[in-house]
This record gives sequence, C-alpha cells and structure tokens, in this order.
Amino acid sequence: MTTPMRLFSALLLSALAAASHADVAVIVHPDAPDTPSVAAVASIFLGLDRSLAPTDLQGWPTAREHFYRELTRKNEGQLKSYWAARIFTGKGRPPRTVKDQSAMLDYVASNPQAIGYVDSDALDERVQVLFILR
Repeated sequence: MTTPMRLFSALLLSALAAASHADVAVIVHPDAPDTPSVAAVASIFLGLDRSLAPTDLQGWPTAREHFYRELTRKNEGQLKSYWAARIFTGKGRPPRTVKDQSAMLDYVASNPQAIGYVDSDALDERVQVLFILR
C-alpha cells in the first residue's frame, strides 16, 4: 500500500473510532453533598480524594475507556499498573464496579455519596450531571 493510501486509511479509521463513542456524562445523586470540579473528579477516581464514592463500569472498551483517557490521561494498562501499586503499598483500592450503565444509574440514583459516569445518551432524570467529557 502506498504511503498516501496508508495515511488515508489511518485517518479514516481514526474518524470512525471517534464517531463511534458517545459523550460521557459524569453523574452524582441530586442530593450529593459536594459538586466537585473536573480535577477533583480525577482525584476521586484515582483514590486521592475520598469526598465521594467512585463507581466504575466493568469492561474496557466502553464509556470507561473514554472517561479515563479524557479525565486522567491513562489507558487500561496504565490504570492497572497504577492500582496495583496503590494496593501493594496499602494506599487504596480501585473504585467499586457495576456491570452496566443501567446498574450505574440505579446505584448513583440511590446513593448520595456515589459518583459515576455513563454514555450521555443513557442519562435519565434520577441523576445530576456534573459535566460532559466529549
């Protein structure tokens, strides 16, 4: 394949990948005690701030991948290494996980201390949106 054709193929694949994901909404209970900033949310999900209880989605190529890539600039491997080191040194445990977006919405809607994320197209009125990651 010629270099221009490779470049075109790479650009096309990048565009398709970007178009295939929805925006990710960071959510809390409507009565959450805090409304953290973007930086504070990153700290919460990395176990550095304990003001709210972070909740993760299971699996990787989901809203979870987009969430961590945009918020913490970490990929799956980096995140696993980060948590392995935190666990080994006794400095924390990773966020609890739920199986899917419906379970995330149920959990956050029923727990004023919870913070989570879902694809923006999965939102409902039971939760409050802090911000959207595009």
